[in-house]
Amino acid sequence: MSFLGRCFTWNGIASRDFGLILASINNSLNEVPSGSGIEIQGVSSIKNPRKLFLGAKENQVLEFPIEIVSEKPLDLPTFLRIKQWLFGNPGYHKLQIEDEWYSDFYFNCILKPSEDIKFGGEYFGLRCNVECDSPYAYTFPQTKIYNFDSSVINYFEFDNFSAEIYGLRPIIEFKMSKSGKEFSIKNLATNREFKMIDLSPNEVITVDNQNEIITSSTGLNRFKNLNKGRNQGYFSLAHGLNKLECHGLLEYLKITYQFAVRLGGG
Repeated sequence: MSFLGRCFTWNGIASRDFGLILASINNSLNEVPSGSGIEIQGVSSIKNPRKLFLGAKENQVLEFPIEIVSEKPLDLPTFLRIKQWLFGNPGYHKLQIEDEWYSDFYFNCILKPSEDIKFGGEYFGLRCNVECDSPYAYTFPQTKIYNFDSSVINYFEFDNFSAEIYGLRPIIEFKMSKSGKEFSIKNLATNREFKMIDLSPNEVITVDNQNEIITSSTGLNRFKNLNKGRNQGYFSLAHGLNKLECHGLLEYLKITYQFAVRLGGG
């Protein structure tokens, strides 16, 4: 038995509360899933030996096995409480591994029970499979705040390290000034523009660009105030450095984001 000795946090509860760590028992430590599985979309023709690339679909979620063990035998009531903690609350939850390489990231996942681990008739832990909700692990949410001066045009930069193949679609929040009526962000890296018009003074708008949800401090439905068309619509960030050209009289702009990372498990 070779203990890796990594503690972890699952659904807000630390494994050390139960005296548990992640381990590898009679398994190879040299090969683990790499993450970021994608399905390539393509088409071929009779007279062309090369397949035409149409795009990539991020529908292959990350999966990997883990082993959760105790260095001391677990009595049955404790073992059942552990199982209830790990498997008794269905849905996706955060799994964070306490390790110098992993501690800045988490897997949003479901744990699926596999086998109990017993030695000499006593319980020492269990094996289970981790099924994530995407091909990636994620950094914890962070927020950048951009304060605006009295100019109608302001320029900012955002460096996007996310691994998502179609870019990062963060949550943005902005507050109009007492004389502001419209606001736009033109991403000079992609020439794509996010623009909202006919807003109210001092109004606070929050836009979840990933899920395409717009909320306003006025309580009004502001979907119709978003310009939609060629190179216009919800806000997104390309890979690498994005230069943002902001038009409008604002008090502030907040960008809340998480970077997806190609991080294997196991």
